[in-house]
Amino acid sequence: MPSQVIIRNRSGYRKPLDIYTLVQDDLAYGIHDSSWRLKEGELAEGKVVIYNPEHIGRGIEVNWSDFLNREVRLTLPLPCTIHDMDVLYRVTSRIMDYWDTDSFSQDGNIFNLEVIDALKKSFIDYCIRALKETRDALPGSDTQVMICVKNPLYLSADQLVEFGEDQDMEGFSLLLHQLQERDLYYGSPMIYRKSDGELFGVYAVVADTDTVLPYIPHPAPLTVDPGTGKPLECDLYVASLTSLSRKKRLAAISYYDLLKEIDINSMERYDNAHFILPGLSESEITRIAQMGYPDPLKD
Repeated sequence: MPSQVIIRNRSGYRKPLDIYTLVQDDLAYGIHDSSWRLKEGELAEGKVVIYNPEHIGRGIEVNWSDFLNREVRLTLPLPCTIHDMDVLYRVTSRIMDYWDTDSFSQDGNIFNLEVIDALKKSFIDYCIRALKETRDALPGSDTQVMICVKNPLYLSADQLVEFGEDQDMEGFSLLLHQLQERDLYYGSPMIYRKSDGELFGVYAVVADTDTVLPYIPHPAPLTVDPGTGKPLECDLYVASLTSLSRKKRLAAISYYDLLKEIDINSMERYDNAHFILPGLSESEITRIAQMGYPDPLKD
């Protein structure tokens, strides 16, 4: 259950907020695409993510508008890292100073800045307890999916429980940062519908691009079928093999045919559901494209 901070403008002058008042020189921001991948430095109406680039965790969300001059809402996902908590209260303090107010509301209670350390301690205790109880929240599964700053992370339940039992919030924070700080393209399928109504997902595999790919293809977290409103399911996943130098798709093959052509067992593990495919050379991606695998999208 996330925690929400509300700050109201108590000054006589309705000064609208700008994003730089919130992030200043030490924080960063962006928006998520439909696959929960961050578009760094982009701003739009709706949910904007603010985070510490030196400690990338889950970040916080601000309900953004170009005309925020009466109140602003900040959301802290839970469990989160100690650095996410710091971002929440750093941003809260900056908004309070800008609007000349001495209090904020959090989860229905009114506080001032003097109690921030106590609030952080209560959230640390909550997160430790939540990490300990990860297995209880995941009956029949060994993986916890977390929407984080740069992309979703599929984390080992055993590892999360261990962080909780050891009260190792620094270790948990470091894990999330290390997984997100690398310059990797996070592969997530674009979902399309065929003329017969069947849904299929397409993974882009681009030459010379280090890519995070799943061992077993799946939709992005929380994706729903617009026709039914239920969690989306696809039976067909395709790898779109693309040449960077020629700027065109060379072939579309079954995702499982792609896995036949790479030594998946030698790949570096990214998280509990993904591996890292080192950028295929132009010659290698051309070779796979010319192997004669059928295009699963052709009738």
